[in-house]
Amino acid sequence: MKPLFFNYPADQSTYTIDNEWLLGDSLLAAPMLTDQVSRDIHVPVGKWYDVTHRRVVTGPTNLTSYNANLTSIPTFVRLGTPDCGALIGALAPGSQFPSAP
Repeated sequence: MKPLFFNYPADQSTYTIDNEWLLGDSLLAAPMLTDQVSRDIHVPVGKWYDVTHRRVVTGPTNLTSYNANLTSIPTFVRLGTPDCGALIGALAPGSQFPSAP
Protein backbone atom coordinates (compact mmCIF):
# COMPACT_ATOMS: atom_id res chain seq x y z
CA MET A 1 0.00 0.00 0.00
CA LYS A 2 1.45 3.34 -1.00
CA PRO A 3 0.38 6.93 -1.61
CA LEU A 4 -0.36 8.03 -5.16
CA PHE A 5 2.66 10.33 -5.40
CA PHE A 6 5.03 7.33 -5.21
CA ASN A 7 3.95 6.29 -8.72
CA TYR A 8 2.87 9.71 -10.02
CA PRO A 9 5.45 12.26 -8.77
CA ALA A 10 4.81 14.62 -11.69
CA ASP A 11 1.13 14.95 -10.67
CA GLN A 12 1.38 17.67 -8.03
CA SER A 13 -2.17 17.10 -6.79
CA THR A 14 -1.24 13.60 -5.55
CA TYR A 15 1.02 15.05 -2.84
CA THR A 16 -1.90 16.27 -0.76
CA ILE A 17 -4.17 13.22 -1.13
CA ASP A 18 -4.29 11.25 2.10
CA ASN A 19 -7.41 9.16 1.54
CA GLU A 20 -6.54 7.19 -1.62
CA TRP A 21 -3.92 4.47 -1.96
CA LEU A 22 -2.31 2.25 -4.56
CA LEU A 23 -2.25 -1.43 -3.77
CA GLY A 24 0.64 -2.53 -5.96
CA ASP A 25 0.91 -0.60 -9.22
CA SER A 26 -2.46 -1.48 -10.73
CA LEU A 27 -5.14 -1.05 -8.08
CA LEU A 28 -6.33 2.30 -6.74
CA ALA A 29 -8.55 2.26 -3.65
CA ALA A 30 -10.45 5.32 -2.47
CA PRO A 31 -12.40 4.14 0.58
CA MET A 32 -15.09 6.09 2.33
CA LEU A 33 -13.67 7.23 5.67
CA THR A 34 -16.79 8.99 6.95
CA ASP A 35 -20.51 8.26 6.84
CA GLN A 36 -21.32 10.16 3.65
CA VAL A 37 -22.99 9.27 0.35
CA SER A 38 -20.30 10.60 -1.99
CA ARG A 39 -16.70 11.75 -2.17
CA ASP A 40 -14.21 13.29 -4.57
CA ILE A 41 -11.63 10.97 -6.14
CA HIS A 42 -8.47 11.88 -8.03
CA VAL A 43 -7.60 9.43 -10.80
CA PRO A 44 -3.97 9.65 -11.98
CA VAL A 45 -2.79 9.63 -15.58
CA GLY A 46 -3.74 6.58 -17.64
CA LYS A 47 -6.81 4.54 -18.38
CA TRP A 48 -8.49 3.05 -15.33
CA TYR A 49 -11.39 0.63 -15.02
CA ASP A 50 -13.91 1.89 -12.47
CA VAL A 51 -14.99 -1.37 -10.83
CA THR A 52 -18.09 0.10 -9.17
CA HIS A 53 -19.54 1.73 -12.28
CA ARG A 54 -17.98 -0.70 -14.80
CA ARG A 55 -16.61 2.03 -17.04
CA VAL A 56 -13.24 3.31 -18.22
CA VAL A 57 -11.98 6.58 -16.77
CA THR A 58 -9.11 8.44 -18.41
CA GLY A 59 -6.86 10.36 -16.06
CA PRO A 60 -5.65 12.59 -14.82
CA THR A 61 -9.09 13.64 -13.74
CA ASN A 62 -11.07 14.43 -10.62
CA LEU A 63 -14.32 12.58 -10.08
CA THR A 64 -16.46 14.88 -7.98
CA SER A 65 -19.38 13.65 -5.90
CA TYR A 66 -18.59 9.99 -6.70
CA ASN A 67 -21.49 7.98 -5.23
CA ALA A 68 -20.32 5.58 -2.54
CA ASN A 69 -20.89 4.80 1.11
CA LEU A 70 -19.28 2.89 3.97
CA THR A 71 -20.41 -0.46 2.52
CA SER A 72 -18.47 -0.06 -0.73
CA ILE A 73 -14.89 0.83 -1.62
CA PRO A 74 -14.42 2.74 -4.86
CA THR A 75 -11.69 0.85 -6.72
CA PHE A 76 -10.00 1.43 -10.05
CA VAL A 77 -7.78 -0.96 -12.02
CA ARG A 78 -5.11 0.51 -14.28
CA LEU A 79 -5.59 -0.91 -17.77
CA GLY A 80 -2.64 -2.22 -19.74
CA THR A 81 -0.77 -3.61 -16.73
CA PRO A 82 0.16 -7.30 -16.56
CA ASP A 83 -2.27 -8.02 -13.74
CA CYS A 84 -5.26 -5.88 -14.84
CA GLY A 85 -7.17 -8.86 -16.25
CA ALA A 86 -6.79 -10.88 -13.06
CA LEU A 87 -7.78 -7.92 -10.89
CA ILE A 88 -10.89 -7.12 -12.91
CA GLY A 89 -11.79 -10.80 -13.03
CA ALA A 90 -11.59 -10.95 -9.24
CA LEU A 91 -13.28 -7.61 -8.49
CA ALA A 92 -15.88 -7.44 -11.30
CA PRO A 93 -16.47 -10.94 -12.71
CA GLY A 94 -18.07 -10.99 -16.13
CA SER A 95 -17.00 -7.45 -17.03
CA GLN A 96 -15.94 -6.62 -20.53
CA PHE A 97 -13.11 -4.15 -20.65
CA PRO A 98 -10.47 -2.86 -23.05
CA SER A 99 -7.05 -4.33 -22.26
CA ALA A 100 -4.97 -1.73 -24.05
CA PRO A 101 -3.91 1.47 -22.28
